[in-house]
This record gives sequence, C-alpha cells and structure tokens, in this order.
Amino acid sequence: MCSIEKLYNDIKWDALENRRSKHKLILFYKMKNNITPQYLTDLIPPNTQLRYQLRNASDIPHISCRTQLYSTSFLPSTIREWNTLPEDVRNSSSSSSFKAKLNKNNSKSSPLYNLGSRKEQIFHSRLRLSCSSLNYDLHRKSIIDTPHCACGGYRNSQPLPVILSKLSAIKTTIPEQLTLSPNRR
Repeated sequence: MCSIEKLYNDIKWDALENRRSKHKLILFYKMKNNITPQYLTDLIPPNTQLRYQLRNASDIPHISCRTQLYSTSFLPSTIREWNTLPEDVRNSSSSSSFKAKLNKNNSKSSPLYNLGSRKEQIFHSRLRLSCSSLNYDLHRKSIIDTPHCACGGYRNSQPLPVILSKLSAIKTTIPEQLTLSPNRR
C-alpha cells in the first residue's frame, strides 16, 4: 500500500541497485590498490600504454564479452562503472576516503522522524507516506468509495508542518481561554 520510492526518499536510503554498485566499486578499489588477496588483484586487466596521451589513459581497458550474462557479471560491469567515476574519486588515498566520496551526495533523514515513542513514530510515518487508515488515504488507494467519514466530515492527512502549526495555535489559545473565563472556577 506504500510507494517504495516515496519510502526511500523519506528515509534517504539508496535503492538496492545503487548500494550493490557502491559495494562493487569499493571492492574494486581494494583490488586495484592491492588491499585484497593477490588472486583478486591479478584479475584486473593491465593498462596498455600508448605513445601519446589520451583523456582516458587512466581508464582500465574493458573486457570483451560475448554474452550478456558475462557482461553483467562482477568484473566487466564494475570496470565500466569504475571508468565513469571522476579522477579524484578513483585516486582516493584510502578506502575510507573513497567511501566518503562515493557517499558525498547522500543526505540524512530528518531527525524529527525519530522523536516520540515507537508507536508515535509509526503513526507519523503512516501520515507522511499516505498509508494511514484515514478515509482520505483509503479512498486514494480505491479501498473505500468516498473520502468522507460517517459524520459527513472530510479528513485528510496534511503535511506535518501544517499539523504542527495548528497544534501550536491550539496550545496558545486554550490557556488563554482558560484564564479568560472567570465563571468556570
């Protein structure tokens, strides 16, 4: 009932394909810089030096593949990805700096998502992702016929800042109402 893309955007996780790609590149970095066992390092094809300088002189030569299956296997696909990386990322001084440069564009999820109890966090995420049991969300997913509730009202899941501004307005007006009404004592 929930969009996976919306969920990944909300929690700021990479898709599984991107995470696999990063892990392949990290292993390849270690292979290229002799951090792995020698039998893995020996799998990388040697660079052929030409008599003249080219833009792609630092690229690793592609491995010729006759089948699609082999073309998508670890070494040929990782070499293609490696050659698309910027030069400063490929020439990182350590594996930790290489990982940091690979994850440079990743952002962290909002710390507001971790406030409150576990149950409150679940309700909050259901509202954010339009996966709540509100009639509005159920109607959008074609589970019920109308977004109206039994009383005839209409409720929808509003963005969190709108809800918080309404709550702060209520917090300021309720104490004023309590102090302004002297006949309620």
